[in-house]
Amino acid sequence: MSQSDEKTARTLEQVVQELELRIVLGRLRPKERLVEEELMLELGVKRHIIRKRPVMFALLS
Repeated sequence: MSQSDEKTARTLEQVVQELELRIVLGRLRPKERLVEEELMLELGVKRHIIRKRPVMFALLS
């Protein structure tokens, strides 16, 4: 795995953990509209990270 792939994997894991935490704490509510640009700014990541399958799965779980 390249360094870039490792960094993306770590970043992806961090984003999933943060979103799961927001769900547990009630900061993200069921059927709440999510805006990619807002998530990108809040989490400090690029759009392709937000669109990854594990992130979407975490939001749908």
